Amino acid sequence: MGDFNDILAKDKRIGQRVKTHPNTEFLQCVNECQVEDVKASGSFYTWSNKQYGDDRIYSKIDRIMANQSWINTYEFAEAVFLNEGIFDHTPGLLTLYPNVISGKKPFKYFKMWKTHPSYESDLKEIWRQSGNGSKMFQTSVTRAKIDLDSIQNQLQKSPLDSNLHMLEKEARGKMIKVQGDYNSFLKQKSKVDWIQQGDCNSALFHACIRQRLRQNRILSIERLDGRRVHEPEMITEAFLEYYKGLLGTKLKQRRKVDVGISARGPILSNEQSTDLMKDFTREEVKKAAFSIPGNKSPGPDGFSSSFFQDNWELIGEDISDAVIAFLESGNILKEINSTIITLVPKCKCPNSVKDFRPIACCNVIYKIATKLLSSRISNILPEIISHSQGGSIKGRFIGHNIMICQDLVRHYHRKANKPSCMIKLDLQKAYDTVEWEFLEEVLTGLHFPNDVLLFSHGDFKSVLYMLQTLKLFSLTFGLHPNAFKTAIYCSNMQEECVNKIRQLSGFMRHDLPFTYLGVPICAKKISRKESETLAYWSQIIIMPKRVLKSIEAICRAFLWKGQAVFYGSGAVAWDNVCESKATGGLGITKLESWNKGAMSKYIWAIANNQESLWLRWVNSVYIKGQSWWSYSASVHSNWYWKRLVALKNQILSLHDSAEFQRHKYVIKAGYKMFNTPKPNTHWSKEVWSRMNTPKHSIILWLVMLNRLKTKERLIKMGIMVQEKCSLYEEQAENIQHLFFSCRETGHCLKEIKEWLGWNARASNVQQLVKWIGRAKISKFKRAVYCVATAAMVYCAWKLRNSVIWQGAKIDANRLVEEVKWNVKARVQFLFPKKLSSVDKECDSIKINVDAALFERNRSYGFGLVARDSNGLLLEGCTTLVYGVVEPVLAEVLGIKEALSWVKEAKWQNVILESDCLCAVQAIRSSLDMISTFGLIVKDCKNLLASLINVSISFVKRSANLVAHSFGKAAILFPDRRFSLEHVLTDLLPCLVAEVYG
Repeated sequence: MGDFNDILAKDKRIGQRVKTHPNTEFLQCVNECQVEDVKASGSFYTWSNKQYGDDRIYSKIDRIMANQSWINTYEFAEAVFLNEGIFDHTPGLLTLYPNVISGKKPFKYFKMWKTHPSYESDLKEIWRQSGNGSKMFQTSVTRAKIDLDSIQNQLQKSPLDSNLHMLEKEARGKMIKVQGDYNSFLKQKSKVDWIQQGDCNSALFHACIRQRLRQNRILSIERLDGRRVHEPEMITEAFLEYYKGLLGTKLKQRRKVDVGISARGPILSNEQSTDLMKDFTREEVKKAAFSIPGNKSPGPDGFSSSFFQDNWELIGEDISDAVIAFLESGNILKEINSTIITLVPKCKCPNSVKDFRPIACCNVIYKIATKLLSSRISNILPEIISHSQGGSIKGRFIGHNIMICQDLVRHYHRKANKPSCMIKLDLQKAYDTVEWEFLEEVLTGLHFPNDVLLFSHGDFKSVLYMLQTLKLFSLTFGLHPNAFKTAIYCSNMQEECVNKIRQLSGFMRHDLPFTYLGVPICAKKISRKESETLAYWSQIIIMPKRVLKSIEAICRAFLWKGQAVFYGSGAVAWDNVCESKATGGLGITKLESWNKGAMSKYIWAIANNQESLWLRWVNSVYIKGQSWWSYSASVHSNWYWKRLVALKNQILSLHDSAEFQRHKYVIKAGYKMFNTPKPNTHWSKEVWSRMNTPKHSIILWLVMLNRLKTKERLIKMGIMVQEKCSLYEEQAENIQHLFFSCRETGHCLKEIKEWLGWNARASNVQQLVKWIGRAKISKFKRAVYCVATAAMVYCAWKLRNSVIWQGAKIDANRLVEEVKWNVKARVQFLFPKKLSSVDKECDSIKINVDAALFERNRSYGFGLVARDSNGLLLEGCTTLVYGVVEPVLAEVLGIKEALSWVKEAKWQNVILESDCLCAVQAIRSSLDMISTFGLIVKDCKNLLASLINVSISFVKRSANLVAHSFGKAAILFPDRRFSLEHVLTDLLPCLVAEVYG
């Protein structure tokens, strides 16, 4: 904890005179040390330079950070940053609270319940009763585990009993099923929606659950009077006091709504009224019920929509009748009309009761009814809601309002322009302050957004009328502007007039630019600084080329160096990289072309006279009845409009106008329109075969483009090197020689051809690829030949680099074995049943490693398992170490132990597998990390480089269960080695299960 004198991200510092980007060293240090901020409240910015006006700067440079182990140990810790007072830094106070008893947990339905054998028969009883869902699961797990243990104990006595084999298979299937239920339980609690595939991810789910619990805890809060309270009862009382005062008050002199206002606006036709009043059907109720995501938080009854969706055949008819009866009669049970209020922080560092947003969690039956009503109303909303409302209306795009706003402020920076005024109004939300009688009066007639822009002339009288109208609105509705978020923007107005307006309104004066709906609003052409946070801007404005080039530079640096910054040229020009794979590129999107393709939809909309407020605006202000395709923008037009017209002219040069506007516009087609088509290469399918190892394909791609940095190419680049081949010094090194005219690589090609029965006369890589594309062979054989070609190129290039940079010895036979091993490993990974088609007698050894933590004993262990190609155990090993380490550190220590084991045994052709993706990626990476973890990773890299044909790969947890079992056994059987004949009986079942499925 303390003053780190640097920020982690650019949003951690505000002010006019600040650096655009933070230093990367601090961020790298935090990542390598694996620390994060302790849950914090109070002041978000912890330092101020105490200057005035535009010179004031705020930064978050004081932090209280901890690693995951500390956070798990002190899960009720909170850091409070107080006001700085007369100093420039805010004091940070770390409090370690005792375990907070949050009371009895409410009933909640979990999707895993539906897999219980008696679920359907007990559904009515479960519906009526409350309970803890996890207990039912725990009973199932216990029973399944007891069954499996019992059968496996009998198998130890009679290992050849086929009946017991069948019983074990059934019990194991039951256990796997229940484990899947548990995974479903964790996923539902963690609310992780983006994971669709992969292994059980239980560690991720647990981490997400812990993180959500930490963030949702309110350990202390500041009351309205400024006092901070810590006791749970006092915290509850503080919130109740705040919301009673906010929601329980009424305006003393509320203005009544003039009933003629709604009548003067759009009115529903008889046909629309009849359509709204139609009876609801059961099909509509079902559609509404199934449109509610199943992972949303339930209401007071504890049932999420997944319960209704899972059991619709059983309960759907009753639910449909209940919802329809409510909609017809207007009567609803109090239990259904109840909600649970959840407090969600409005800001990153909530401090006061005002800093939380109340969210209502409604019952699903209530949600279904509101879904039905909203679906009916959504069809007629475009007819009755003003076109000035762009968002939340079907068929309208909020970007149109942003572009109109850009037009209205385009003269704000010109001194010769007439006085103008704009108020960016932020209304306090309906849950903050609302007059319920007003809602009853206007529910069917009016619709108000939260963020409003008001424009007027710059004379005092015009602005005064606008403020009076706003006050009348507040007195009627009960919604008041948020004085802290509402801002006034003035252009060429007298300072005396501006001060009067500020005093009358209580609003602050701001200057352009400002952000509206995520997009910068500015009078001048948008600059690079204002374009830093892209969001969805590229669909609303034509982005500056410098911004797009900066993004592409980051992508280019990551592709060639794995870094964010890279100065120099890549192996292939970026324009060629952005070509499709079929035409010789990598298929990366060209940002400028995509931006133009996205913006072309507005050109298409104007050409087809699409109905919207923005189109009416541009037709009235700019086009004025002229032909769109022959229109030219005047010099006084807005900067974005000039760019749009220039884009229109570019489209005319590429496309026929009638053909362009005939079909419905799709951005994908627009993107293609701005890219010059190139002929397809003859080798793309072979280079990018789905079966190829990706890193092998990249090297083969560079070879086919003749962009690999051989000695011949380095000399052309002006780099003085010896031109002779490093593998066979009699000839110059170039693509043609290295693949495969060289004696060493040519020997490899000959051996691989014989091994695969490959009857091709081709003698270099270009001929090989061409032969594969033209040969009449099976798809599987074609894929294997592609894998072999890419592996030969990769391994040959790797050997050449090892000879140059590490002084490795040239061993042609070792090169052949490495290629064979790569081919077999790839086929085994993708098509395990077809491995015999490549090589039935595979001599490789597979080693699995896993770590286990024993927190109660303050120790950790490793499980190492070596097996042959048939899955039979060669040797197993358990190791126990006393001490407390992070899980990822234990995993990388286990990998180091496994590599040392391989070196001691002098094994070759080894596949080392771990289920720790972080450790595997770190070992494969070329980056060095200055930390304990980084030092151990470096040792692993050195060990790996000293071994013959040994590689490390990541596997899912489900594929690493044997090593996991050995790791868990380290606490009972420490520092032991086992052969197949002497393996422990407790570990034998997992070995048998993996071999025989």
